[in-house]
Amino acid sequence: MAQRKDQPEPVLLGHRMLGLTKLFSGELSESLEHLEIATDTKIPQTERSAPFLYGQDIEAAARCLYALALSYRG
Repeated sequence: MAQRKDQPEPVLLGHRMLGLTKLFSGELSESLEHLEIATDTKIPQTERSAPFLYGQDIEAAARCLYALALSYRG
């Protein structure tokens, strides 16, 4: 739904959440797929509302999780 409306923040957040869930479920390759999409999703500076809604930079959080998943892969 977010992808159809061209809304990058919900797309990034959804892939980050799926990536985290797959990572903790032991599904590393699926986790990396979602986290890579999350890290490739760019949010224009003028459209950033996540720090105010969620209290964190969701782009930075996605990159940290992607790095963690890559470290598990070796």
